[in-house]
This record gives sequence, C-alpha cells and structure tokens, in this order.
Amino acid sequence: MNEAAAPPRVDSRWIAGVAAVWAVRPSQVFFRELGRKLLPSSAQKLGAQVAIQAAARAGLGAPIEMQALVRMADAGAREIAAAPAALPAAFSATSTAITRGAVRSVAATAARQVGVAAGRAAALGFLLDGGVAAFHAVRRVRRGETTRNEAAKDVAREAFAGAVATGVGVLAVSAVVALTGGLGAPAAFFLGAGASMSAKHLVKRAIS
Repeated sequence: MNEAAAPPRVDSRWIAGVAAVWAVRPSQVFFRELGRKLLPSSAQKLGAQVAIQAAARAGLGAPIEMQALVRMADAGAREIAAAPAALPAAFSATSTAITRGAVRSVAATAARQVGVAAGRAAALGFLLDGGVAAFHAVRRVRRGETTRNEAAKDVAREAFAGAVATGVGVLAVSAVVALTGGLGAPAAFFLGAGASMSAKHLVKRAIS
C-alpha cells in the first residue's frame, strides 16, 4: 500500500521563486542593453540550457525532456523579443536612439530593480521562515523538549538563513538572465526556488 505524498513544506524557497519570476523582466532589460555583449552567443545558449535543466531538477527532482527544454528556451526568447513593448516608457527607446550613457543608465535602473526585488524577497523570507520556526519552537518549549534560550537561537538561525537564501535565489536567476537572456517564467521560478533551497542548507551549516 502506497503512502500519501507529504505536502510541500511552506518556506522561503517559494518566495524566492515568485520574486525571481518578477526579476526576469528587468534582468532581460539589462541583458538587452549590456549583458549580451559580455558573453559569446554560444556561451549564452549553453548557459540558458544548463540553467533550465537545473530548474527542472530543483525542488521537484524531476527530469526534463529535450522538447520541454526547447519550449522553455523559446519562451524565454519570445519574452526578450516582446520586452520593449511591455516595458515602462523609460525603457521603450530603441538601442539606436540612445547614447552610451543612456544605455548604462537603463542597465543601472534594471539592476536597481533587481536589487529591490531581492531585498524585499529577503525580508519576506526572514518573516516567513522565522515565523514558522517560532511556531514550532513554542510547541517544543511547551512540551519540554528544549529551553527558551535554545528555541530563540533556532528561530534566529532559521530567519537569518531564510533571508539570505531568498535573496540569493532571486539574484541567481537574475544573473543567469542578465548574462544569457533566455529563461522563461517557469524555469525562473524553479531555478529561484532550487537556488534558495541550496543556499539555505549552506547557510545553516555555516552558522550551526
């Protein structure tokens, strides 16, 4: 008899995934204005494919078929092509009509937007993981399984790790998109969640 699958744990990795999807658009702006000049096209394509494969394994551990990989890469490319029409007016000028200084300004604005997204996601990760840890800590203290001092330390560790990991997840996806351009929303979500989960394990090991 097969046991029912346990529901996914509610933690900061899902916040990282959602915030990473939001950060894709300004990261694409950065790629279009500056990032595409940093790597050759072959490296960009390879980087995007590796990122999508990693996204398929993140959190779910499920393999991905090549056709799905191609569809995701194509979806990312279509988002890049459609980006100018969907962006705010400040980003809608064509590359031939703006100066080098304006290109840097647009790229800097996009980078700041990514930074804001990562910062807000980190704050939410701090609150969520800290809140969940506090709930379990109170229950352990009431059952006599731990002291209040140890419980407070556990809550602080979880909250800190959640904040750092959530921000890392968003920044990891943004870096991939900024350098390769081709990453659709589904892949961005799972890659952000997976990067956040891995970062959280490393942070907790480092501070424990």
